[in-house]
Amino acid sequence: LFVTAAVRGDNNSAFGSQYKAAYYPKISAAWVLSEEPFFKVKHVNELRLRFAYGAAGTQPGTFDATRTYSPDVGYKDQPALVPNAIGNPTLQPERSTELESGFEASVFGNRLELIYSHYSRVITNAIVNEPVPPSNGFPGNQVVNIGKVDAWGDELSATFHAVRGHNFSWDVGTQLSDNANQIKNLGPFKFLTVGQGGQGQNRLGFSIADVFMYKVLSATINPTTGAVLTSTCDGGTGTGGLQQGGAPVACSSAPRVLWGHSQPSWQAGLNNTFTLWQDLRLSVRIEGNGGDWNDNTEIRALHNLGLSMPVILHNDPMVQAYRAIDPDATGTFLGGFLRLREVSGAYTMSPRLARTVFRANAATVSVGARNLVMLWTAANGWNTRRDGQITVPIAGMKAWDPEQRGVGQLSGGYQTILPPTANATLTFRLTY
Repeated sequence: LFVTAAVRGDNNSAFGSQYKAAYYPKISAAWVLSEEPFFKVKHVNELRLRFAYGAAGTQPGTFDATRTYSPDVGYKDQPALVPNAIGNPTLQPERSTELESGFEASVFGNRLELIYSHYSRVITNAIVNEPVPPSNGFPGNQVVNIGKVDAWGDELSATFHAVRGHNFSWDVGTQLSDNANQIKNLGPFKFLTVGQGGQGQNRLGFSIADVFMYKVLSATINPTTGAVLTSTCDGGTGTGGLQQGGAPVACSSAPRVLWGHSQPSWQAGLNNTFTLWQDLRLSVRIEGNGGDWNDNTEIRALHNLGLSMPVILHNDPMVQAYRAIDPDATGTFLGGFLRLREVSGAYTMSPRLARTVFRANAATVSVGARNLVMLWTAANGWNTRRDGQITVPIAGMKAWDPEQRGVGQLSGGYQTILPPTANATLTFRLTY
């Protein structure tokens, strides 16, 4: 039984002048249950239980707490200062408290190894940008601490030694994880926009930076000019009246409704490793993630500038309706992918061969190729092109899945997207 306890104290010049220091305790414990005399569970060779509780903090930006001014040219070309940021003397770090539990086990004669973790996190004093009233004389936003966010998730990895022989062995491994979060408190705000365009929003009862846009249900247009004659949108239902599935209403009075997350909610990996004659090792890995929405802003720009065929021909009422109220939707598609990420091989020469060929004590040659083919996407399923190109639902425009996802509180579009570069490497490692 192993127990560790500690406390950390942080003081930082980025904190507000009225805030002194932050203290973060932690305690963790691990119990190797399988080594206890009373433990006699059939087919379980090793079992370790673990538990941890701790706190940590995210520091504000270097000058977020400081009132700043910018140089400018004043009256009669004299040097002057203008307000830049209002600052916040009470600013403090964002605090995260997490509880984690799990186990590590080896079963069936050590043929199957399992590692599982569950975490639950509470984030308080979240650092957000609060709009500053123009009457204060400072532009933009003030960085403040408000709100509370709950987050949770699970991680599971498994390694199965399918074949264990002197001349041939085969190991199969998988990694699966899911994560979610929910905003519990936003202080005095009804919602806060994230990123550009306002599609990413922090709203009470939803996840960080969820995507909210209008959902057009039907539209009619003038076939000559392309002007929108009528349009109906989803009127919203469910939590806050902001979930899809509501009664149709005129788009002029419709709310932005939830489309989904801007960040992945699951990740997956699968790897196969083959070892031949104990010195040749071959491996294949597939990985991906998903559960989020992506926005290709090039498609939005093409429609907005009148350069796309649906706009030129005036033959797609939905595109015209979205152009009028929410152009980002025209480039939005469901994220999620599985890619053949890597194929590699490594050969370890015998000491005799290494001395003969390279006059070295040991030698290894390895070759690997990455980002080979796309296997599946949430947008096109198993029919996705091998290079990863997908079809955006609205107007059927083509786009590359960037395999980039919003991180933290960031949510925005992607532009000038190319698929990840396929590449190969050849490596020699010599030891003398």
